[in-house]
Amino acid sequence: MKIITSAIAFAVQLLPLFEGSPEIPEVGDMAAHLGLMINDPAETISCKARACVYLLAEILLHQRGQDMRGAEGLRCKRQNDQSQVQKYRDLARVGEGLRKILLEEQRRAFLQRALHAVHNGPMHISQAGLIFLYAILGEAGRLMGHKEKEIPIRVLNKLFIITCLKELPKDLQGHSLLVTSSSALASLQPPTLAPAVTPADHLHPDSPSLSEDDLPNLTGSPTAT
Repeated sequence: MKIITSAIAFAVQLLPLFEGSPEIPEVGDMAAHLGLMINDPAETISCKARACVYLLAEILLHQRGQDMRGAEGLRCKRQNDQSQVQKYRDLARVGEGLRKILLEEQRRAFLQRALHAVHNGPMHISQAGLIFLYAILGEAGRLMGHKEKEIPIRVLNKLFIITCLKELPKDLQGHSLLVTSSSALASLQPPTLAPAVTPADHLHPDSPSLSEDDLPNLTGSPTAT
């Protein structure tokens, strides 16, 4: 993270020498990699990731002839006493900001990295990947536009649908960017192994009875089966 931050900061200093616009899809993948580290438990990693996202946005805006002040919305300071919901909102804000800056192919690469994180990361990475998935598709409001106490439950519901049921949540099905991202959709194909035992009704993501009492079962509590 220190090396990446230094390299990007140096690139910003050389901005007047740059020509053209960085359009390679890998820029979207890099943005997602950095964004996933924003709420890393390690303070130094988190701070470096936040600085990198902001600097990368400055470069992209400059090379596209846009006002670099458009990156200001991606500035966010780490607060140790932040609630989980506020962390979610910060991630959604960053994801929505990047959505406005990245080109379509870059958004597609960002989307694929976010889906990979949902399936393969530890809990804080998987949750960040899910929020970025919604944000890059312009659907962050479907997660954040609810009462504060409902947001963590909704996030875990969506994670359950994607990782356990191998389906897209209904509010994302048919989205154009997903439809054209075959490699992203491939990760959602049902497993070929024998189906697992059907989960209890009270843990089903579409069940109205899912509540805060069920959170330990979905977050890997030692008492969870």
